[in-house]
Amino acid sequence: MCGSGKSYGECCQPKRLWHPVCPNPGGPNKGYSLVKPQKARFRDVDGDAICERLMADQRLRCTDASQASAFWIFFGDAPVEEEYGILCFGDIELKRNRTLLVSTMSDMRMQMLLALLQEISDDLLGEPRITYDAVPVIDKETGKAQEQQPSRSQTSRQRKKGKRRW
Repeated sequence: MCGSGKSYGECCQPKRLWHPVCPNPGGPNKGYSLVKPQKARFRDVDGDAICERLMADQRLRCTDASQASAFWIFFGDAPVEEEYGILCFGDIELKRNRTLLVSTMSDMRMQMLLALLQEISDDLLGEPRITYDAVPVIDKETGKAQEQQPSRSQTSRQRKKGKRRW
């Protein structure tokens, strides 16, 4: 269920904490991923050029376009309908025409959105700075929720090694 490829009894059942999961889009990794809220921030972007390209892409839905910012939602290459509605795989916000912010709930969703942006933007975007938010988990023994702080980001580990992800 969590995306590890192991059965529930081998992976998640023995653990003390319940970790939230979110559904993956279709494809070879269909199933679930651990919730890992994250943001990718691109600074000093050419807002007019990137906005024009994002508006033209049929896979993105613009929900707000004003002088100060614009906001798009990604529902998937083909929208994925579930019992409770269409899944949102992440969003993209252009802030003050200079910063592009991508928000998702899992690593897989971020990979999808960054690949989409690479395809759309071609050479307009540099490397993003990725940050992670705390995740609420539930102690199985007490039933109490607690926040699990994100581990050091993959991006910072790769910078220490001299490698970059994007």
